[in-house]
Amino acid sequence: MATFYVENKLNPGYSVKFYTSVRQVHAKDVDPPEHLFEQYPRLEGDLIWVVEVGTFGKDVDGNDISPEFIYLVSLDNIDVEIQKAVEKLASKVDWGVLGEDTRAPVVYWALPPNSNMLGYTDVDVGLVPIETDVYFKLKDMESGIDLSSVKVLLTVSGTDDRTSVMTWDITNEVKFDGTIYDLQLYWEPPLRVYEEF
Repeated sequence: MATFYVENKLNPGYSVKFYTSVRQVHAKDVDPPEHLFEQYPRLEGDLIWVVEVGTFGKDVDGNDISPEFIYLVSLDNIDVEIQKAVEKLASKVDWGVLGEDTRAPVVYWALPPNSNMLGYTDVDVGLVPIETDVYFKLKDMESGIDLSSVKVLLTVSGTDDRTSVMTWDITNEVKFDGTIYDLQLYWEPPLRVYEEF
């Protein structure tokens, strides 16, 4: 069993002990979820990896927090799976009195670049191919990004009348990937106008 400490950046004087253990067992001994074997031939007594991630921290009511169990057929993505489990457990920990989060997340990069990133003017932005999807990365290494507060708005100005501006909330159409500290967002426009008559 390996142990490590996790700290909440909004309460830097307090850390909580976590642990992880990895063991290889026969599938019939632990009854893993069926989805684990969707692309893996299930045989009686298959060997799988069981990863347990837990914490000695308590929840806001002072209760123990149940550990997370991860079932893997290979160890290729074990670090990613452990990170997800730690984040899930850390969200249940009572971190005490937290300081105020005063730093906003930053847009680390965006594709296609906006007019301020590479010296494009409004006219130059028209050079972006219509097939282009939108990607951007947000980073907040201090306290992370509250995913429930993320809102993505699309603002378009009229081509003939630059004072005509329309805005849509496209948050539900955006796909999220990564962690609360390093979050990539992806939007594939559902409609593309190739030609106007």
